[in-house]
Amino acid sequence: MEIAKTPDGYSQAIPEIVTRGQKYKLTEVYNKVGTDVKSPLDGVWKETKSYVIHGTDSVLNNRTQYKAFANGYFMFGQTVKDSSSKSHTGIGFGTFVMNGDNQAKETDLNSTYSIIAGNTFAVDIEMDGADKYKQMLNNADGTKGVEFYERLKK
Repeated sequence: MEIAKTPDGYSQAIPEIVTRGQKYKLTEVYNKVGTDVKSPLDGVWKETKSYVIHGTDSVLNNRTQYKAFANGYFMFGQTVKDSSSKSHTGIGFGTFVMNGDNQAKETDLNSTYSIIAGNTFAVDIEMDGADKYKQMLNNADGTKGVEFYERLKK
């Protein structure tokens, strides 16, 4: 793959792709989007623990999740194991803005989870220094999700 920076973003090209005996060149051009506003969430994070609170009970999630924030956008990807240990993958992306120091507003532009796609959520944030945070989200079904993250280092 050939990658080149451009004034508005970057381009990437795969010089030769063979499909059904035909050779093609694939070129993609990407323009920068977002804002120059910085937030304490900017970066890539790995979830270290998460659970869902149902009334007085809590259930630990059996998943691996990563989340990234930059220039007013976020994305997440996760692998969840069901009760038979079969893995399922979920992804999503959207925009976010900080509402003060302790809350983010996330608008999910699209996701493999139709229940969140197109919706906006108020996410309570508690920073633990610069490289750890906890997020809490009140779900429509009355449950509360609690997730702990650590920043990935370069």
